[in-house]
Amino acid sequence: MIEQHVEAQHSPRFRFHGRRWLAIAVDVVAGLLVAAALVALVATQVMGYRVLGIASDSMVPTLQRGDLIVSRPVPITSVGHGDIVIFEEGQQTRLLVAHRVVNLITLNVNVTDSKTGAKHSEQSRILRTQGDANPLPDQQSVDAGRFHGVLLARIPGIGGLLGSSYTQLGLLVVALVMGLAWLGYEVVAKRRRRTAGQ
Repeated sequence: MIEQHVEAQHSPRFRFHGRRWLAIAVDVVAGLLVAAALVALVATQVMGYRVLGIASDSMVPTLQRGDLIVSRPVPITSVGHGDIVIFEEGQQTRLLVAHRVVNLITLNVNVTDSKTGAKHSEQSRILRTQGDANPLPDQQSVDAGRFHGVLLARIPGIGGLLGSSYTQLGLLVVALVMGLAWLGYEVVAKRRRRTAGQ
């Protein structure tokens, strides 16, 4: 009988604390997700990072159709043999492609300033690329004008959800939806706390 009385006395407090900790955990997780989406959005819009969905099987098994990849902008001169790079392919319709560097040529170009006549040397690279699943290298070489960066990260299967063409827009939509959902949750939780306090 005493045990039941003690149990009944502590049970509502435990339930209250359990709900409170659950609410705090949901707040923290939602806040981190919104923050991560906003950081990704800023990185893609301001810092030159790109978020892309893989739409072909040319890089199987390394990259699968439907994977989401993130590329990091770097100078073409820092690219090495075996790196996976993102570049533009095609003449009229330019597509972004992720393939591996199979050969590279380093160029030293002597440049003369037209105003001052000063001469200096600049280094550049031309990349030869190939998809891991393709039997032959790509027809076009990649120069600095078509080069966008190197592979930074791969998230399996997520690219299909956001779309393969312009996931920057998909990222913006995800960040907005998550932010609005979090804001809605906070408003409802605040009203419940007020009602419970009365």
